[in-house]
Amino acid sequence: MRRDDVDFHAAVPYAHEAMDKRLRDWARWCRPKKGGYIHPMWRTFVASQVFDSATSSMPLNTLDAHEIEKAVRALPERHAFAVRWAYVFGGNPRKAAQHAGETVAGLDRLVNDGRQMLINRKV
Repeated sequence: MRRDDVDFHAAVPYAHEAMDKRLRDWARWCRPKKGGYIHPMWRTFVASQVFDSATSSMPLNTLDAHEIEKAVRALPERHAFAVRWAYVFGGNPRKAAQHAGETVAGLDRLVNDGRQMLINRKV
């Protein structure tokens, strides 16, 4: 049995770095803000204690975030799902790949192709 082990946290290709930064900012804008519904199990969880580097004090460019949201929505369905999974939702890559009808390597390809489509569309 062959396993498809893909590191989704590996460095993105050099040509995708600018789009990757914009997508990360878009993801910060997309994620639920404080005050939203929180499952009781996670109410005492403080993310800054675990992910200090993940929090950012940089202001968000909401106009750019809206532009990226529109562009991601315009992607083909499977590519949009893969980009949203990779940047906003995260979670188990095997379940996400199964949901997209792909292997884990196929999911990685969808994420890379989605980024490339956004670059090609000059978003």
